[in-house]
Amino acid sequence: MIPSGTIKKQWDEYSSYSINKVFYLILSIGLILLLLSCSKGDKNYDNCLDVQLGMNQKEVKQIMGEPKNTRISPGFPKYKHKVHIYSYSAPVLASDGIYIIFDIKTKKVIGVICSESERDKKWTE
Repeated sequence: MIPSGTIKKQWDEYSSYSINKVFYLILSIGLILLLLSCSKGDKNYDNCLDVQLGMNQKEVKQIMGEPKNTRISPGFPKYKHKVHIYSYSAPVLASDGIYIIFDIKTKKVIGVICSESERDKKWTE
């Protein structure tokens, strides 16, 4: 006959092993997702630097791909008229996204925000 303490000890070791295994599996999946999102944001940033003022929406999509989100805004801090804004994912740890701003009438780029740094912003006057 097996002493009951032995079974309990084996169960405790097994359940501890299972919990650790699940923890590391979840941690690994999280790290993989983080790395995948990093590469997308970094690629968007690099591509954003190639977007020029005056480009049309088709040219921007050829460089940047499809936007994550689009919206019509009644204005933007620099502009008092309606604008169309394309949003893209930014690199991990960036405090804001990547935005391409189009004039609603001409459908041409009038603003590019690649990061919060002023050197990564372009505006028409």
